[in-house]
Amino acid sequence: MKEILLLLPKGAELWEAAAFTDVFGWNQLCGDKSCRLRIAGPAKEVALSFGHRMQAELLWDEVAAEDYAALAIPGGFPRYGYFRCCGQRPLELIRSFHRAQKPIAAVCTGSLLLGKAGILNGRQAATYCSEDTDFRQQLEACGAIVSGESLVEDGNLISGAGPGSAARVALALLARCSSPENAAQIKKLMLFEK
Repeated sequence: MKEILLLLPKGAELWEAAAFTDVFGWNQLCGDKSCRLRIAGPAKEVALSFGHRMQAELLWDEVAAEDYAALAIPGGFPRYGYFRCCGQRPLELIRSFHRAQKPIAAVCTGSLLLGKAGILNGRQAATYCSEDTDFRQQLEACGAIVSGESLVEDGNLISGAGPGSAARVALALLARCSSPENAAQIKKLMLFEK
């Protein structure tokens, strides 16, 4: 069985993390059961955006990219510490997954972690864009070609523009880790519109 690593930084959005846990959970229940999601954080209990908390099974220091088939990264809010607690370890993990050309899926500001890891130079990516954020400019400063699309796939990288794209990003990752047919079946069972 393939194991997929969910990298859960402090300040991550519960909705974006839940998209991955639900899509891969539905796959375990009703799909081909080929993949399982594991959650790793900076601590066993991670403080998320809006005062939520989520349990991590593993600590970042306990995981190695070679043990996982793919990486999932929810976005989050800077005001809840999303970028402050990251340090080098999650960036090293991102680089390791990328060097091995394993699928990496990021939602919203999760794409900025890909940029900080130095893997977006000349690559297309999506992130949250609004008039009161500079996320687009930050991503461009990392060498990314920022797309206006809500879902972008460029080689081994999958990125989504915001919370509304989280389920689509998770389904795209499931398609890569299992099959497009399996992902389509999960999408249908979860009643997502086409």
